[in-house]
Amino acid sequence: MKLVVKPRFSQKKSEVKQIRSVGDIPAVIYSLKKEPASLIVSGQEFDTVLRQMQPGHLPTTVFTLSDGVEECQAIIKEIQYHVITYKVSHIDFEELIDGVDVHVKVPVNCIGTMECIGVKLGGVVRQVMRHVKVKCQPKHIPTKFDVDVKNANIGNSLRVKDLQGISSDVTILAKEHDVVAVIAKR
Repeated sequence: MKLVVKPRFSQKKSEVKQIRSVGDIPAVIYSLKKEPASLIVSGQEFDTVLRQMQPGHLPTTVFTLSDGVEECQAIIKEIQYHVITYKVSHIDFEELIDGVDVHVKVPVNCIGTMECIGVKLGGVVRQVMRHVKVKCQPKHIPTKFDVDVKNANIGNSLRVKDLQGISSDVTILAKEHDVVAVIAKR
């Protein structure tokens, strides 16, 4: 996803309020190579990107930030929302550098819920973990992990070791016995 950004030179609170009043979002990009840089992201453009995205996939989305002169790859490390309106009020980006590991929260997707044995017997799938934290190179960031619940019965639990789609280039930072999903009684 590509975002056009503008540099922000002043750190005054009045300027930040003015940026938000026109619908834009103040942001910061952090990098190992250089000092943090303050940016302005178009609020309308960012809202369009969020509407196109699947729920839960924001942490693994790689953005290309362009200011017209140079481009860089980045992921969102933190996003802050207004308490009442729930509009995005601030974004922290982390620049992706080849050869440097990055920590990312990868979404977990339960598949096979309609064919699940436990669901057919009256149970319900309870997803305990929505994201699993991993460490990997930027080029190996997974988009999601699947866990197949099709053969699970009531009372069974699926764990991190049951996740599908884990490549050898990705290190899972959760314990392999942590519960991802449970088939529970209603």
